[in-house]
Amino acid sequence: DHIYSSIGFAFASSLAPEELGIQGAKGNDATCKFQGFLIELGITSTVFNLCLSVYYWLVIVRGWTDSDLQKYRGYVYVGSIIIGLSLATAGFPHYVSSFRECHIHPPPMAESWWPIILLYIVPISLCILGSTTAIVLVILHVRRKEIKSKQFSARSKKSSLTRKCVKQAFYYLAAFYLVWPFMFVPIFLPLSENLQWMYVLTSIIGPSQGLFNFLIFFQRRNTQMNPFFCCRKSTTEQADTNLPRVPPVTSGLQSSDDECSSSWTLPNTFNAIWEHCHHAQL
Repeated sequence: DHIYSSIGFAFASSLAPEELGIQGAKGNDATCKFQGFLIELGITSTVFNLCLSVYYWLVIVRGWTDSDLQKYRGYVYVGSIIIGLSLATAGFPHYVSSFRECHIHPPPMAESWWPIILLYIVPISLCILGSTTAIVLVILHVRRKEIKSKQFSARSKKSSLTRKCVKQAFYYLAAFYLVWPFMFVPIFLPLSENLQWMYVLTSIIGPSQGLFNFLIFFQRRNTQMNPFFCCRKSTTEQADTNLPRVPPVTSGLQSSDDECSSSWTLPNTFNAIWEHCHHAQL
């Protein structure tokens, strides 16, 4: 879905109606609305990020298994797509052109603030709030379990699982907080040629959430960038945690216990968190 919004941003002002006299405009009303639809459709990926945060909460805090999640997986995929398509379709009457791109804009380009608030600001804000809440609940749960299980595991401060969880949560939520402030700020600023640098920055950073997600979730085992991304726990970490071997929690992705470099999976730290909490409950 970020691919669609990236395509929409890439057209810039070229799809705006030519009669408006905007520099580079070569389109018409139909192409303008098509661009707005593509950009708005990018919200679908933000909804998927929210669902992934809830997934972590269900598995780590609520103790759901893969069989429990399998029952609702189809509903999550279809529901997220429907939400994105519904928002993008509802925006058709409100897609207008600025000198940047065609999308939902605030006054004076629109008659009211309500379209951009209801179709853009509120959905994204709810997704960010929900994702942050779910991850914070995971951290608090892990912290409680770690304190409770100290009598069973002599874990040093340096190797604290809570510390690793907070670090992983920071990386995960950074995909939101590095992108959306740049998307929201220009909404409340008046159009000005002096702010063109910000509009250019917004057009670059806006579609980059998909790249940030890629960097966070799909690091190979031997990378030096982040040692917490791996398809299985390293021998050192297994010895450090002193926990029983438990099959890693994945989201439908295949992993291999023998060959880490040939497969992809979810962050290793969250798998370790699941193992730790599971051990504390035994």
